[in-house]
Amino acid sequence: MIELSWTLFALQASGALALIWLLGALARQAATMTAEVELQALERGALAADAPFVTIVVPARNEERNLAPCLETLIALDYPKFEILVIDDESSDATPQVVAEFAARDERIRPVQLATIAVDDRSEFRSGKSFVLAQAARQAKGEWLLFVDADTRQRPDSLWRAMGFCQAKGLEAFSSSGIYPNPSLLGDLLESAILIAVFLSVPLRQVNDPSDRHHGWANGQFVMIRRDVYESIGGHGALRQWSFDDMSLGRLIKEHGIPFRFLPGGALFDCINYVGLREAHDGWVRLVAGGTPWLGMGRSFFVASLLGIFLAVLLPSVLLPLSLTGVLVDVAAGPVRLSYLSGGVLALAILIQAINRGAMKVPIWRAILLPLAALLAGRALWQGYRARFSAGDFMWRGRKLEVDDVSKVSDVVAAHGGPLYPEGA
Repeated sequence: MIELSWTLFALQASGALALIWLLGALARQAATMTAEVELQALERGALAADAPFVTIVVPARNEERNLAPCLETLIALDYPKFEILVIDDESSDATPQVVAEFAARDERIRPVQLATIAVDDRSEFRSGKSFVLAQAARQAKGEWLLFVDADTRQRPDSLWRAMGFCQAKGLEAFSSSGIYPNPSLLGDLLESAILIAVFLSVPLRQVNDPSDRHHGWANGQFVMIRRDVYESIGGHGALRQWSFDDMSLGRLIKEHGIPFRFLPGGALFDCINYVGLREAHDGWVRLVAGGTPWLGMGRSFFVASLLGIFLAVLLPSVLLPLSLTGVLVDVAAGPVRLSYLSGGVLALAILIQAINRGAMKVPIWRAILLPLAALLAGRALWQGYRARFSAGDFMWRGRKLEVDDVSKVSDVVAAHGGPLYPEGA
């Protein structure tokens, strides 16, 4: 029994080292996020007087639950010139009626039925969203395009801040993440835990480095791009062979050398990604299985993530009560006992999660439920691993999608004339 306790002591010490590494990695990532501060510090006067006309594109398929609150926030945007193009993708619920009601209230809203404008063959697109957006963009009148999802709730200052930031930085494309509350306790726990692994996996320095052409990231819930630039790279029509419309668009933008920034802490909108644990689990299995190829994350990412969850959260959650009650021998190395070590590791893990939840602007107190959150996140990661490496595909909204082959990006770029800008631009 003593030998077992010493083995567990060594494993728990490894968990402590993993948490120390995690703190350093989080700090390094956070240090790259200075542009978010600049974005939020912008004054309304930073937007040029001749602000460009913007077409906001909202794809909608059976979005009666989300569309009305989304459109309420869009028509309330503090921006001088914009239109809202809502593309109904053959909805079977009340989505068309919701759009019609808002269009009657505000002339800036243009409802469009996909069936009346479709030019491309839908069967050629692996992503239904890419197909819809490719058709919608042809109807736009704006100098800039802003693609948003129907489950987002835009903040009144989101558009002028994004445009003002682009003008100040000389950008031609921009993307931001938002704030992600989940009304379900278990769904919230899953998302807050797994987002740590996602945050660490994003190569932020390279994504926002204009000289780097091979690391891209865009969040499809808020992507803004100059229309002429969008058309010159083929737009969403160039993404027909990929399942992930936003990740592939972000990569395409970077491969073409377009001046671009992605702000994971932009907080320009609120979004309830998923309602409930089932939606959150299925959604994150899809994101993990389909998103990791675009980040260059292989099996080692999954192994490290699952091992970290075990050593830093699950193991101390078991060792602490067992060592305190005497079920395990509470061995000690100098003043450090097994119970002290496991308690310290668990406390540090909960503190890190509390900081993470504070940054996410979700209830901090739920950090004490980290062991349950870790189990839920580990389950999603494991099923994401199986979907990617065993099955090679995943299910999403009733459709089976294959894992993307990211090696084809350079071929698509070459087909559209290669980089638009010289090296180092």
